[in-house]
Amino acid sequence: MATESGFRISVDSALRHGRLIRYERTDNDSLLRVMSGIPADQVLAEALEELEQAAQQRQWLPPVAPGPKTYISSVYLGASSGRQEFRTGTFLVPDVPVGIEPIHLSPSPERSALTLDFDTLRIAAKEIDAAGTHGFSLYDVLDGFAAGLRTSSHSAASSLDLRAGPLNLLVAPTGSGKSIFMRVAASSLAREGNSVLLVTPGVEDTLALAEQIEGDLRAVGSEAEVVALMSPRRLIEVAEQRANDATEVSGDPRRTWDRLGYSCLLPVIDGPPWEPGQEPCTNLRVPDEEQRYRCPLISVCEKWRPWRRAAESAKVIVTNHAYFQSGSVPVPVTLNGRPRPRITVQEFLLQRADVVMIDEIDAFQAQAVENSGRTLVLARRDSEDLLLGKLDRQRREQVFAGTVPAELELDFQRIMKRLDYIPERYLAAVVHKFIDPADPIRSRHRPRLHIPRRWDNLLACRLCGLDERTERPTDAQLDSFESLFHQREPKMPLPEGWGVLREELRAAVSMQPSGDQLADRRDAIRNHLVQLEVQEVEQTAELMLRRVFLGEIHRDLASLEQRLPLMRDAGMRLADEVEATLDRGSSWQATPEGPIGRTVFGFATTGDPDRTDDRTLTTEIISGDPHVYTAELGRTTAAALTGAPRIVLALSATAYLPESPTLHVHAPVRWYYPDHTDHGTGKVTIRSSAVTGLGGTGIVFSGAPKHRKPELMNQLGFFLWQQTLEDHLDRLHNHADTQRRSRARVLLVVNSYNQGVQLARGLIRAGAARSRVCLAVPAASEGRRDQLELPSDVHVLPANRLKDFPNTGADVLISPFARVARGLNIVVENKSALDSIWVCVRPIKLIDRPAALVAHTGAKALLGRDASDQPAAELAERHELSASHLELINRANPAFSRLPRIVRVAVFADVFGDLNQLIGRARRGGTDTTLYLVDNAFNPDGSAPGSSFHALFTHLYHSWERLGEIDTVRQIYGTTLDAFVRFALPTTRNR
Repeated sequence: MATESGFRISVDSALRHGRLIRYERTDNDSLLRVMSGIPADQVLAEALEELEQAAQQRQWLPPVAPGPKTYISSVYLGASSGRQEFRTGTFLVPDVPVGIEPIHLSPSPERSALTLDFDTLRIAAKEIDAAGTHGFSLYDVLDGFAAGLRTSSHSAASSLDLRAGPLNLLVAPTGSGKSIFMRVAASSLAREGNSVLLVTPGVEDTLALAEQIEGDLRAVGSEAEVVALMSPRRLIEVAEQRANDATEVSGDPRRTWDRLGYSCLLPVIDGPPWEPGQEPCTNLRVPDEEQRYRCPLISVCEKWRPWRRAAESAKVIVTNHAYFQSGSVPVPVTLNGRPRPRITVQEFLLQRADVVMIDEIDAFQAQAVENSGRTLVLARRDSEDLLLGKLDRQRREQVFAGTVPAELELDFQRIMKRLDYIPERYLAAVVHKFIDPADPIRSRHRPRLHIPRRWDNLLACRLCGLDERTERPTDAQLDSFESLFHQREPKMPLPEGWGVLREELRAAVSMQPSGDQLADRRDAIRNHLVQLEVQEVEQTAELMLRRVFLGEIHRDLASLEQRLPLMRDAGMRLADEVEATLDRGSSWQATPEGPIGRTVFGFATTGDPDRTDDRTLTTEIISGDPHVYTAELGRTTAAALTGAPRIVLALSATAYLPESPTLHVHAPVRWYYPDHTDHGTGKVTIRSSAVTGLGGTGIVFSGAPKHRKPELMNQLGFFLWQQTLEDHLDRLHNHADTQRRSRARVLLVVNSYNQGVQLARGLIRAGAARSRVCLAVPAASEGRRDQLELPSDVHVLPANRLKDFPNTGADVLISPFARVARGLNIVVENKSALDSIWVCVRPIKLIDRPAALVAHTGAKALLGRDASDQPAAELAERHELSASHLELINRANPAFSRLPRIVRVAVFADVFGDLNQLIGRARRGGTDTTLYLVDNAFNPDGSAPGSSFHALFTHLYHSWERLGEIDTVRQIYGTTLDAFVRFALPTTRNR
C-alpha cells in the first residue's frame, strides 16, 4: 500500500538488516523475485509465522520460581519532590502456586449481523425506568430518538440492521438521545448474552457510562458484569482525582475506589515504598541477572481484576478512545491456547466484542490523527528543558545507580551527546544564516518542513553535470553522491574532486575545532563546487550543508530508537515517552505508510526569524492513515487482528462534514436524525456580539500580538459586561417564561485557562458580582491549577466537573473551548441549564502541526474519491493528491489569511464542526439557544479579506454544492445550517 519509492526504501532497509533473505533483486530494479528452490507455499507459511512472532514484540516471561524468594525491580519515583529518578526495590515473593496463567482471553464467535429493534429497546427502557432512580424517563428520550431516526433513503427506521465489516455510521445532533440509545442498547444486548464494547471520548465518560449501565442492569435484576478499562498506570491517579474533585452531586467517591482501587500484594523488603502504577508485575529480576520474571500474583491481584473480567466474563466493557487506539495490556495473555507476552488493547477488545459502539466517532478519528503526527524538540535557543535532555539526566542518574550494563554505558553516552551537539550546532547555523539556501522551486515562501533527502536527485545532477530538468542520475551516481554524507568511508572510489568536498562536509558535523568555523566550511564548499563547474554554487553549497546536518540527525535518531528499549530496561523511564514520539505507528493499520505512501520524517526550524533567542528545531513525523483506519476498523483492522470482521456502530453529531479534514468520517451515513425543530432539536440563532473597545472599534482578539492578549481579554470582559451581558442576564432572570428563567445561565468560551482568568477579571472590573462568576480550572490530573492567578471569591470548578455548574449559584461559566465543546451535559431535569453560548475568541486551528498535516493530506486523498476497479492506479492517484497537498501547505505562508483558499476553507470546516458541537451544550432536551460571536475577528471589519466567518462559510457552502453534498448536509444539519446561513449567507437560505 506504499508508493514504489516508499516500498523500495523499506525493502532496502530490511535487506541491510539481513531480513527478507528469500528474495533477491532482478535486472529490473523495481521488481523482486522469490529465490529458486523454495516453494511459494512454504515461503508464505514461514513468512506468516515470522510475522506472528514479530507481532508478539517481547519474549514470553516466565513466572518466578516457587518462593519464598527475594527479587529486585526498578521503581520510578515521581516529581512530587521535584526530582524524577529510578531506585531499586527488593520484593519478597511468597510461596504461591505459579502454574495458573494470569489472563485467559475468550474470543467472541464470528457474527455477520445483528439487529437492534426499537420496540425491544423501548421495552427495556420501560423496565429500567420502573426500577431505576435516574430522575428522568429513558423511555421518553429513546422513543423520541427512535421516532425521528431516518435511513439513508430518508424513510423512518424501525430498527438498526448492523453489519459486520463496513462502518455502521449514525449521525444525530447533540441532545437528540444518542447517549441514552447507547446506554439502553448496551443493557439490552448484555441481558441477551452479547458481549458489548463501548468506546467513549474520555476517562470520565468511561467511568460515568459504566456506572450508569451497571446501575440499569442491577435495577432490572441482571447480573451481567460491567467493567471500565483505562491505562493501568493511572488507576490510583484517576481515583484520587475523582475523589479530590468530587462535589455533593458528583456521587460517592467510594464507588470510584471500589472500581479502581487496589494495593500491591508483594511485600517491600528494601527500597522505596509502594508507588501506585509502578508495580513490578513483569519486571522482577534476580540480582546480577538480566532475565525478567512476572509476578505470580497477577491472577489474584486487584489491579488486574478488570482485565481478567473483560477477558472472560464481562458482558459490557467500556473504555476511552485513546486507550483503545494506543494502549496495551502489559501482562501475559493466553489467546486461543497461545501465550502472548503483550497484546494491544484494540486486539484484546475486538477479540471479545460481539458488537462495538463508538461514541463521538469523529473525535475518535481526531484522536487517531493526533497519534499519526508527532513532534520531538531537538534544540532551542531559550533555556527550557528538552525531553532528550531529561532523558540524558536520567541516563547519568542510572549510571550512578549502577543499573546501566557496562557494555552499554559508552554506547548510550555517545548517542545522547551527539543528539545534544549536532542539533544545537545546526540551529546555530540557521540562526546566523550560515545555512539559508534559496528554494530550488523558487516559491515565494520557503518550505517550513525539510526532508533530509528531498533534493538528492537535483544535487546529484548538478555534481554529475546532468541537466536537472530533463535527466535523472543513475543508481551508481546516487550511491556516490550519498557517500559524501556517510560517516563510514566510501566503498568505491569517488569521482575526481569529490573527496575534498566530502572532507569539508564531514568537518562541518564533526567535533573538530575546524568545524566550528561554519562560514569557512561553507566558503570552502563553494570553492570546490566552482572547480567542479557546478551550477547555482551558493544554493548548492547550503543545500549540501543542510543535507549533511539533517542526515546526521536522522541517523542518530534512528540509532537512538534502536537503543530505547535497552535504556528503558536500564531504568530510564523517559525512554517510553521518546519512543512514543519517534514511533511511526505502534498500533496495527492497513496503510501504515499513510496516504502519501511513505512516512514523512522531516525537520522544522520555527520561531521569529528576526530574533536569535526565539528559534526551535524539531523533528516531525507523519505516518499512518487515520481516516482509513477509522472507516475500516470493523472490516480491515478487526479481520487482521481477530480473523473476522466485527460489527461497529459509530455515532456522532458531526461525523458527516465534507471538507472537514479532521471530523469527516469517510463512510456512508446509514442513519441520521434530522436537525429540525419539528423533531424536537430546538431552535438555533447565531448573532454577532462584538464589543466596542477604547478606540471605538470592535475588539479583535485572535491574531493580536501575544504581549497584548492579556490586556485585550481583560478589556473584552469589561466591555462585554457593560455593553451586553449584564442586561442580557437581567432579562433572563426576569423573563415571563418560567422555563427561560430556570435557564438564566450563560457559557463564555475562550481558548485557555489563562484567558478565562483575564476575562473574569474584566467582568469583575466592570461590576459583575464575584458570586456570579464560575471559572473552569484544570482537573487535578492536569497539575496546572497552581499556576493560575485566580480572582478571589469566584467559584471554581475542575474541568472534569463542569456538569455541576448549576449547583454553584453562579450564572456565568467561563471555560476553554476544548473542555466544553464535546461530551459535556450541563442539565437540570434532563434539559440544558444554559440559555446561550458566547464565543469570546475565534477557535484556533493551527495548520503547521504534524497532526494537522496528517488530517489535511489524508482527507485530500479521499475527498470525492470512490472505489475503483483499478486499485493500483487509484492508490497512485491518491498518493499524488496527498503529496501535492502536503507540498502546497508546506510552501504556503503560515499566516491564516495567507494560506491558499482551499486550505482556509478546510480549516474553517473543522471550526464549523466544533461550533456545531458547542451549540449542542445548550440544546439538551430540545431547548432553544443562541450562539453569540464576541471576538470581532469573526467579522469582515476585524479580519483580513477572505478570512471572515462570512467569507469562509460562503466558500464552504459552495464547496458542498460543487461536491453534490448540499442536500445531505441540509437533511442532517437543517436547523443549525439555517442559522449559519441566516447569519453569514442570507441570500442562500432557501436555495
